[in-house]
Amino acid sequence: MSLVERFCQAGAHTAVILISLATLASCATQTERTPVETDKSAADIQAEKTQENLPNVELTPDLLYQILVSDIASQRGETHLAMSGLVKAARNTRDPRLAEQATRLAVLAGEYNTGIEMANLWVEMSPDDASVHQTLGNLYVVVDKVELAVPHYRKAIELTTPAHAEMLLQNITDTLIRYADKPVALSAMRELVTAFPDTADVQLAYARLAAMLSMTDLALSASNDALNLDPDWEKAATFKFKLLLTLDRTDEAIDFANHFLKKHKKSTVLRSSLARYYIENDHYREAEKEYLQVLKYTPDSQGTIMALALLRLQENDNEKARHYLNLALKQQPRNDLARIYMGEIAISENKLDEAEQWLRSVTDSEQLFSARIRLSGVVNKRDGVDAALRELEAVYPETAEQQSELALIRNELLVEAERYTDAHDALDSIIEDQPDNIELLYARAMVSAQQNDVAGLERDLTHVLKLDPDHVHSMNALGYTLADQTDRIEEAETLVAAALSKRPDDPFILDSYGWIKYRQGNLKEAEKHLQRALSLRNDPEIAAHLVEVLWKNGRKAEAKTIWDKANTDFPDNKLLNAVSEEILQQ
Repeated sequence: MSLVERFCQAGAHTAVILISLATLASCATQTERTPVETDKSAADIQAEKTQENLPNVELTPDLLYQILVSDIASQRGETHLAMSGLVKAARNTRDPRLAEQATRLAVLAGEYNTGIEMANLWVEMSPDDASVHQTLGNLYVVVDKVELAVPHYRKAIELTTPAHAEMLLQNITDTLIRYADKPVALSAMRELVTAFPDTADVQLAYARLAAMLSMTDLALSASNDALNLDPDWEKAATFKFKLLLTLDRTDEAIDFANHFLKKHKKSTVLRSSLARYYIENDHYREAEKEYLQVLKYTPDSQGTIMALALLRLQENDNEKARHYLNLALKQQPRNDLARIYMGEIAISENKLDEAEQWLRSVTDSEQLFSARIRLSGVVNKRDGVDAALRELEAVYPETAEQQSELALIRNELLVEAERYTDAHDALDSIIEDQPDNIELLYARAMVSAQQNDVAGLERDLTHVLKLDPDHVHSMNALGYTLADQTDRIEEAETLVAAALSKRPDDPFILDSYGWIKYRQGNLKEAEKHLQRALSLRNDPEIAAHLVEVLWKNGRKAEAKTIWDKANTDFPDNKLLNAVSEEILQQ
């Protein structure tokens, strides 16, 4: 059996290596090439240059063995051994392809000095290859020799094609940010700007570096320089727009974007950025206007179509939202996020069977959990709590966060059905696995409140406040419970006052504070806070508290008026009925 036959039996991966090695061996017997009559790409030209630089090396068994051992070691994850073999082969053959692979393995192994040696061999044999200059420059930055990196970065920029310039400069910027000190990184990039004063790509890279170093004025100046060199460059315009927003120069940012877009109507990246700004600031009509323009020039943009659908949903325009979602599904039938939103529309229209069909059709793993959670709500509304709970049994959370969310949804269903013992037991089980989960602890405290278990509620909320001392909901709930069901009024007031200082316009905290004042006998302060709470939120519990305070203060007619309105808004509310029985019937 021949040597080649033995190696081919090692498998397909080794066979690929042998093909590459056959090319290396052919250098020794290469004859004159037939001229190519068609135009050549930059890649073709570079490949020809590399071929011209290949060494005249005999393909010996020892060389094959070195490379094969290196490949097997690499597949086994033995990076240092793989690197060692390729380094020897590269030194012996001075083949640029082996030097390139040895360089990359040295980087993976963290052997940067060896990587520099191999990259220098690589650049010696392929001096017109932009990637080797980029790699060698990066290695010099990593070993804190930035002054040696800059000449190679310059050469890489000279050699790279316009299509790859941005990616190259992004890589250089990221390397400088990660490994070089701030002044050194800026100095290196400034040298590149000096070397290429008329290159907009380099100016924008300088702007990005400055922005990443929080030197926003310099970043803005450099972005302006980039736009002066290329006034029609959308990426530079988008960068400047986002930078102006970062600087809180909002009006200037919007004026700049609109001026640019007036001249460059097809600038969909900048227009989408402007639309996202409008959404983040609740200017939905303006956002929709921009997205419609984006859709005009990029009719197949799934992101734009989905954004328009969500904007229509925001405006409760189900018809247009459905139109956009159908368009998204027509272009991309497996868009399961669109299916979920179609299900949401059906839910809002109380078409529960249709909603179930949409939600059950979701199969994508990223959307499946969300769809099944929504489906449990549909089943609960149509078939009741037990059916919804059975639906949840078929949901398999993949992360701790999903496990927690599933537990909270199950808890909501059980509380709604007033099955507090079951709810408490279910939360006990998951909190054993996640003892510091604030949401779960708070949920169990609320179940304890329903069970009049003050000690259980206090235990969980005290734990929450140790984990998050600023958790206002826990301050409020614990303070209210202590005031309502114990004689620890001063402690309750301290807790609720602290919550109120953080959220002075929260109606529920105002309600708690008013109730504490009532328990202290300060009817004037109690009424003031409860009146304000009810003005902010029409809630039956707040109304019941205010009715009781007004009645106690002798203002019975006013109390009756408030009770009548609350009873109309919230018929058969248990707390309102209890107030009616205890007070209004006297």
